[in-house]
Amino acid sequence: MKLSPENLSQLIEPKEGLGHLIITGEIKDGICEISVTDDGVGIPREILAAFNGNNQAGSGKPRGIGLKNVDERLKLYFGPQYSVSLDSRPVGQGYV
Repeated sequence: MKLSPENLSQLIEPKEGLGHLIITGEIKDGICEISVTDDGVGIPREILAAFNGNNQAGSGKPRGIGLKNVDERLKLYFGPQYSVSLDSRPVGQGYV
């Protein structure tokens, strides 16, 4: 997979210093689960709730379009039981 610098910078910024991005994959009960973890500043709760509630980042701003696109494609190709979900940990680690 190729990630552009613009995509990577959005995952880590506005964290000061170096950031880390970990991408892992595993098969659980016959389903492929891909996790993207970073040590950025985290995702605000209102954005998490808006995305996980209807798969679009709220507030009317054009945010989360890429993730929404991936979510819709997963459902199109594999069915409604497949999706993208977001979580953010209090220690500043995001999780997709």
